[in-house]
Amino acid sequence: SAYSATRIAAKLEAELEAWRKRPLVDEHRFSIIDARDENVRSNERVKSQAVLIITGISAREKLKIFKVYTAITNSETSWSEVFRDLIQRNLYGVRLVTLDDHKGIKAAIKSYFLSAQWQRC
Repeated sequence: SAYSATRIAAKLEAELEAWRKRPLVDEHRFSIIDARDENVRSNERVKSQAVLIITGISAREKLKIFKVYTAITNSETSWSEVFRDLIQRNLYGVRLVTLDDHKGIKAAIKSYFLSAQWQRC
């Protein structure tokens, strides 16, 4: 029924929100950053947006997805917001970041992860 679907969707949304805001408890030495342009439904319209995906490998060698963000563009400003959020959630110890050769990502990394090196994927 429509009521059941709404109730299940609300429960799922609450679980996703908790996952999105969970603290990052381990040191994450390596991070893999990617962005894709996808068609995203927003306010009953479909539009192209950047989907920013951040994963990391902890000191205990566990791969984790930190978060999936949507942004209007794949820009330094968008990535800066992402990195600020991750640092507030206790992301630390990043030594190497793997990413594509996008100027916005590289500039944001230089601002937020001063000692991290980067390599192109």
